[in-house]
Parts: sequence; C-alpha cells; structure tokens
Amino acid sequence: MPVPLLLPLLLAVHPPTDFVMSLSGVPVGHVRLSVQGAQEQHLEYRSETWARRGPVVVRSVSRIEATLAEGARIVRLEADRHEGEVLVRTVSARAGKSGLKVRRALPDGRVLESAAPSATVPSALVAMLIAGRSAGGERICLTVLEESSGRVGEACGSAERGQVTGEILGEPFVAQVREERLERLELPGLRTVFTRTAEPPNELRPPDLFDKGIAVSGLAGHEEDGLLELAVSRLEGLSLPSGTGQATRVSADGWRVRWSRVEPPRDEPLGRPRKLGGPLDPEASRACEEAFGRWAAAKVLVELVEAHVEDDRPLVGERSAEKVWAERRGSCVGRVELFLALARRCGLPARKALGLVAADGRLWSHAWVQVEVQGAWWDVEPTEGEAPPRSARILFAAGEADAEAAAGRWLARLPGASISVRPQ
Repeated sequence: MPVPLLLPLLLAVHPPTDFVMSLSGVPVGHVRLSVQGAQEQHLEYRSETWARRGPVVVRSVSRIEATLAEGARIVRLEADRHEGEVLVRTVSARAGKSGLKVRRALPDGRVLESAAPSATVPSALVAMLIAGRSAGGERICLTVLEESSGRVGEACGSAERGQVTGEILGEPFVAQVREERLERLELPGLRTVFTRTAEPPNELRPPDLFDKGIAVSGLAGHEEDGLLELAVSRLEGLSLPSGTGQATRVSADGWRVRWSRVEPPRDEPLGRPRKLGGPLDPEASRACEEAFGRWAAAKVLVELVEAHVEDDRPLVGERSAEKVWAERRGSCVGRVELFLALARRCGLPARKALGLVAADGRLWSHAWVQVEVQGAWWDVEPTEGEAPPRSARILFAAGEADAEAAAGRWLARLPGASISVRPQ
C-alpha cells in the first residue's frame, strides 16, 4: 500500500506551534515546533526546560533543525543541547546513498557514529505522521531518529477518532490530534505531558521534585551495613541492571535488589594517559603518577575530588568539569563530571552511574561513578571520597545518553513506587 504524501498535515504545524511541558503534573518547560516548505520541508524545534537542584535552577535548551524530503524523511539534521551555558551533546545526520549517517559528539571529545535506513523520520513528528497514515486504526511503524540523543529505532502506533496511541523507541505515548494539529502528547512512562498553548511561559520556577527523598520502611540505621536487600514494587515495565555490586531478580510484585559493598580482587595497569589541555592535565598527572593500577587510581581520584570541591551546593553549568574545578563547588553531578574528566586524562576507564543512594532512612536521587577493572564495573563515590562506597544504593543505569533516558524513566515513576527493606 503506497504511503500518502503528508504535506497538508505537516504544513498544519506552520505557523509555529507552542506546547507547555509538564513533569508529574508540574510545568517545567515549553516547546516550539514548526515545519515550512512544500516538496522539501524545513523542521525547526526548540525546547526550554528548567530543573531545580536545591537552591539552583538550571535552564536547559535543546535546538533541532532538519531538512526533510517526501514522507518526512531526514535529509539533514543538526541538534544540540545546553545545560546552563555548557554544551552537553550534539547530534548530526546526513542522508547518503547507503542510508542515513548519524554522528554524536560528546563533551569529552569522543564521537560516536552509527547508521540508519534512508526512510528515517524525526521523532518530533511521529504522532502527526501516524495520524495521517493510519486509516481506520491501521497500525503503522516508522524508523525514527530521537533527535536529542541520536538513538535510532522504531515507532509504531495507530490513530482513531483523533487519538493516536503507540510506542516511540519502546516508550508508550498517547496523542490528541484535532483538525490536523497536535493538541496534546503524553508519555505516561515518563509522567511527561506536552499541551498546546497560545501563551508559552517565558520562564518557570519548578519545585525540586526529589528534594525530600523517598521514605523506606526499615532503612534507618542500615544504610552502611555493606549488604542490603530491598523490595521494589508498583513499577511495571521497567528493568534494573545487575552487576558487581547489585544483584537483581524479578519477584511476584516487582523487584528484589541486593546491594553489597565490593571491590575488585586484583588490580590491572592503567591505560595510556590523554593530554586534553587545560588546568586538569597537570592535576591528573600528579594524582595518577604513583598509581600503578586502575583501582589504585580510582581511590586517588575520589579523594582528590572530595578534598578539592569544598562546596556541595549545585552549580549552574556543573556539567563542565573545568568550571567545577575552578569554583571548587558542585553537587554529585558536578563531582562526577570532574572525576570522569580526571579519569580520562589518567587512562582510567570510567562511566557515570545514576540511581538512588541511602541516607537518613530515605533514598535520594544520586549520581556516582563506575570504573572498569578486570572486565567488570565497580562503584566509586566521588561525592564522599570513597572507593568502594559505604552507602547502599540502587543502580538504574550507567553510561551515556541512553543511560540518562533509562534513569529518567525510573525517576519519573518513583512517586508511585513502594520500597521496603527485606530481612537478611
């Protein structure tokens, strides 16, 4: 069955359409989307969101520009994301004879490249595309590019009486389309809703959604026992990783998570140092010159970060390791970025870990680090200067952009979760 051309539907987005973005019912940002042109369309997307970390409000801006061919296929795409004044990610895509080439540039200078079919479309237009192509509730599947992360995957759904339901890269969505215009898009797994508005906000001052932590029955006094098992329920559809410090299994009502304080039984040599320039190079060299192994270097670096960063308040732009170092201030997020930057210069393989940490009888949203030794990943704690860490934790995800998305799904669902300590 031939795919119909959707010019009337796409042009319905022009003039620009504005949306308010809400997280767990709280307005946290706005989005502007427009598509112009006829045979070749030009897509423009801009979002501004505000997140509170204690007393600090951080403004993030995402921009996307794309040229689209017939059927909304991507010909060219450029996207970037800033947190405060720090550029945290860029994504570009170019269509060629063999398909779409996707390139992700990360803040540490690494470039990740992948390929996608030539039929790939932007995820920002998925709901409207399915609405235009699904006749009588027929299920439609598209290859999509998630512009903010560079992920490529499948989006499927069907439309009936103005409502579109489906999944984007495994995430369920529900959209309302009226008179060929997107009115509302809901991502229930992320507790996120986009609602069309005639008056977008200039700025928002959202509350800190995680400032009180999560009370856990029986946790008080056991946060640093070195071995803790938790029962997590009412979080259907999510998964937890297992690793050196975390064992997980599915139970009748959710998950059992067993955390233990562990460190590698033996060390291995550091890799080749990297000279990236700037004030961190000599500091990393001094810190690692006597550390002949990876785990030894991890211990030195967590102590260096904990001692150097004297102020634990969040810092606007703390995704910049150089800024955290210069101002000697940063939350767990900033300390992790600083550790990772020093680790790269030392030749120590390390990655960001995201999840919850136990303190004062509660679980709190937290970021820490894992380092690779003998082919496995081991937890270290730059915020407290510990390797291995003392405080129990639940790991949601580790790594790059995909891990941030996975951790975001968990954090969005936590208000409806039930967590308790299991007896040993």
